[in-house]
Amino acid sequence: MRLYLAASDNGFETDNILKTSQKDVLFSYHYYQKNAHWKRINKFLDRNIFLDSGAFSAHTKGVHIDIIKYCDFIKKLGISDYAVLDVIGDNKSTMDNIAIMQKEGLNPWPVFHMGSNLDDLKYYLDNYNKLALGGMVSSPNLNNWLVSVWQEILTRAPQCKIHGFGLTSQEKMQSYPFYSCDSSSWCSFSRYGQIYRWSQEKKILYTQRIEDFFKENNLQYTKGKPIPKASISAAIVAIIEVFQKLENHVTEVHKKSNFSHLVDQLKLF
Repeated sequence: MRLYLAASDNGFETDNILKTSQKDVLFSYHYYQKNAHWKRINKFLDRNIFLDSGAFSAHTKGVHIDIIKYCDFIKKLGISDYAVLDVIGDNKSTMDNIAIMQKEGLNPWPVFHMGSNLDDLKYYLDNYNKLALGGMVSSPNLNNWLVSVWQEILTRAPQCKIHGFGLTSQEKMQSYPFYSCDSSSWCSFSRYGQIYRWSQEKKILYTQRIEDFFKENNLQYTKGKPIPKASISAAIVAIIEVFQKLENHVTEVHKKSNFSHLVDQLKLF
């Protein structure tokens, strides 16, 4: 499984990815379409970029995204993996946008949102070899939805590549054979005061207080004052290494499971 790091709209945070061996990076067109940000993406063109349209963020802020400009952006940068400009709550319009992008010579990842009709999922599985799942953040019914969706995928199109937008739960990444997922959690430590660490013994993520991390690593930090950039960089690089260990672990878990239990559950009904 591939775990993309979702680029922050903070350029300093995002540039720290370049200090690591991290190859998979996700950018949001909504945040990075401005000329000043194009140059930042250019730094990552030797890495594997997944471009999300940012439709959900734009929708919540009432911002319109021009689909032709989106297509031009993709073609100018030569990005290989990119999502359709999806229309939240309107699958027909999303399908129309797929057609528009195809006429522009592009081959976008379709996006199926939680809460959409399962008949739409069947259409995507019958007609495309890749599909992104979206709208999964903070939903109380996510577990049941994932089971039903993956049962459909594994019985109808088991070879279809599935990407999970914003899905960073270790338990869920291990439980379903995602081709890839993405996470923005790597750059959230300054907001929550905690840093992700990896337990090699238990093979799980855990959190550590940021002040304890800085103390253990002899990094400058004074509670209540701005964190020095050198300390932030060190923390970000450490977190990225943790997420790389998570990615490797989930990949090994996937290799040992054929996920037949999901289909077997379906046979019981």
